Amino acid sequence: MPEASVSEFDLMTPAVLDDPYPVYSAMRSQDPVCWNPIFGGAWLLTRHADVVDALKDRRLSARRGVASLVDLPDEVKAIFQQFEAFYTNTMLTQDAPQHTRLRALVSKAFTPKTLEELRPLVRRVVEELLAPFRETRRMDAIWDFAYPLPAIIIQEMMGLPWEDRDRLKVWADDLALFVGGGLDAKQMAEAGQRSMLDMAVYFREHIAMRRREPGDDLISRLVKATREGDYLTDDEVWSQCLLLLTAGHQTTRDLIGNGLWALKHHPEELERYLADPGLRDTATEEFLRYDSPVQMAGRIAAEPVEIGGRTIQPGQRVIAVLGAANRDPQQFSEPDRLLLDRKDNKHVAFGSGVHLCLGGFLARLEGQEAFDILLRLPNLRIEADTVERARNATFRRINSLPVSWGN
Repeated sequence: MPEASVSEFDLMTPAVLDDPYPVYSAMRSQDPVCWNPIFGGAWLLTRHADVVDALKDRRLSARRGVASLVDLPDEVKAIFQQFEAFYTNTMLTQDAPQHTRLRALVSKAFTPKTLEELRPLVRRVVEELLAPFRETRRMDAIWDFAYPLPAIIIQEMMGLPWEDRDRLKVWADDLALFVGGGLDAKQMAEAGQRSMLDMAVYFREHIAMRRREPGDDLISRLVKATREGDYLTDDEVWSQCLLLLTAGHQTTRDLIGNGLWALKHHPEELERYLADPGLRDTATEEFLRYDSPVQMAGRIAAEPVEIGGRTIQPGQRVIAVLGAANRDPQQFSEPDRLLLDRKDNKHVAFGSGVHLCLGGFLARLEGQEAFDILLRLPNLRIEADTVERARNATFRRINSLPVSWGN
């Protein structure tokens, strides 16, 4: 790592987006609470303890707006007021008491028991996705497997027509890439706003249908969810649908891609997995820790907050760097090694505190079933020496990953 002030580390360069961990390490050791020009200026937290404390601190508000809009000219920002309004209406960017209310209502339709009942469906979909490649024993692990798996599951959960898969995928990708911050903020903002408006029309039609004829799908359960006489409005239902659909497309795909790529560089861990059927759950947690699908979580100070000897002033942006926290040697022994039997793995891949990711249980379940079948394909090989990653600081994604198996 070249000598430089941590405030000068540009987290948006292609080299750092390809491998941010050396930069995270330098920041954590030199200045773990540092001001950085990313997203128009923010305090970056890179230690595990600071990240956990910040995500639990009610003085740091989740109502931070869309980070990518910060870098746009004022006249361009004005165009995206509708996008901002949608984004700040989701559970992700609400504080108590509104967040408490929304989460309580949405959780009624998204319980761990309900999600666990999906495990046979997830395993069946995994097998069906692999079936066309059983003869050739070659596929793109991203496009042929990791992308369609969570897309199928979330569509099944929502009761959405299968023929809508491709446009739902485009919409979800546009929203995730813009919210996450890319290299061309204006272009991504335009695509994100366009997709958001299209999704709003689409989901409002489905919500109206469920109000007339409710079923047993996730949208119907959101429509029917009540708590002490309270219920979700149509705008609240479709905002949560957009959030769940976007997250449902992203995290599992990136968990699978990043996990497979990590195994290429730790072949001994694949052998360990094959020798020990009991590693399914700890392996998935370690893949989440080692190369987290979501690298950052943003907050904004509502009042002065002291973190690591630095005083965060009201209105200043704070970014909890989840990927850095998950490699903190103060929390994890040998943090830069993939250890599939790692115990007491207190990673923050799904955040922490009251905003702990509601869909984390589903992502874990999908990852467990996907890895358990994928990694047992005979002589599984990654047929690539390098990968192309999405130009995005928040979502860590491999765009394509050819694999083969057999003799």
